[in-house]
Amino acid sequence: MASSHLLLHRALELNPDSPWTHYHLGTALSRQQQWQAASAAFLSAIQLQADLAGVYSQLGYVLRHYLQVAEASTVLEYCQQAIHLDRRTTKFYVQVADGLAQAQQFDGAIAFYDLALSLAPESLAPESLESNYTILQQRSQALLGKQHLDQIMTEHRLDIQQHPDYAWLYTHLANLLADQGEVDEAVALHRTASVLKGWQSAAARNYQFTHDWFTHNIPVWTTCLKPFAHYPNTQALEIGSFEGMSACWFLDHILTHPLSHLTCIDQYFQEAFETNIAQTGSAERLIQLTGDSHAVLSTLAPESYDIIYVDGCHLAQYVQQDASLSWKLLKAGGILIFDDYQWTDPSYPGQDTQIGIDAFLSVIQDQMKVLHQGYQMIIQKLRITSLTEQTLTSSKQYSALD
Repeated sequence: MASSHLLLHRALELNPDSPWTHYHLGTALSRQQQWQAASAAFLSAIQLQADLAGVYSQLGYVLRHYLQVAEASTVLEYCQQAIHLDRRTTKFYVQVADGLAQAQQFDGAIAFYDLALSLAPESLAPESLESNYTILQQRSQALLGKQHLDQIMTEHRLDIQQHPDYAWLYTHLANLLADQGEVDEAVALHRTASVLKGWQSAAARNYQFTHDWFTHNIPVWTTCLKPFAHYPNTQALEIGSFEGMSACWFLDHILTHPLSHLTCIDQYFQEAFETNIAQTGSAERLIQLTGDSHAVLSTLAPESYDIIYVDGCHLAQYVQQDASLSWKLLKAGGILIFDDYQWTDPSYPGQDTQIGIDAFLSVIQDQMKVLHQGYQMIIQKLRITSLTEQTLTSSKQYSALD
């Protein structure tokens, strides 16, 4: 780890304006529990790029642990010093606090609202009073959010003690903990939940999954994919892989034959993906294709896959295109699985996943059979008999009657 620190510091000497380098340095420092230095690194990243993906979750995790080992006043003073002089403004502190609150990192959000209030003007002017009141309201909302989150996690822990065989309790608590950056505990809870759901090798192979949006599908998948399980030369394709949870399940339960393969497409494979795939013992039967799914799907051979799992971009227009391209790649009799059929995001009105999937299904409705409809949509591609084959079949039938 020390060598990675040196490399990152050297990279910053060459290019101090790289937000991602500051971000990765913060991540490396947080792994060594150097909370103070990690805080500074993440704050540097935010000053360079305020909307950097994942930075508020990481900063919030570090601040929460920093606040556990140091006085709040000490943490606030250090954070203030870590910020460039021209950024030590009420506006910037509120911006950081809002980002932390949105990431449900409420301890850090409260700390930065306090920083903002410390600089807020004490004037009796209406605009100053309104500004202070707004910040106080935001701080109160963050405090309520923290209390609510703490209550939910406490209740889940108590429920697990009372119902140790309820797998969903472990999954829900683990997802909450992972969002807070408590990865080690989240991984252990997901492993327990997976075993309770019948995925025994999840523990034996020491998979490292921080989030689980998949295992609730296992009963339906087991039924729908049974015709392909353990058969030779079964070919599967997955669009969107994250940490590899569904890919590992495929390799553990369906694509077990030495001649079966799984192809995964993602714009960015998580670091944990390759680690988890290696634990399956079947990494040589997995093909990674990095890039935009539309571009990659266009390069693959038609009718070459028995199973295709679509879990990429969830916007209607995008998923409809993924579906159309995937349909051409699916063999007759093959299975096409859509995740998040009921997903909706108020930020993208008119782009619900279901809209795109339904638009695609309306085009191929005579060529498919619905196997399952719920939060996922699973269909099978029918074997369409050509007119020539129908004529020959009819002739044989008539000959047999004669």
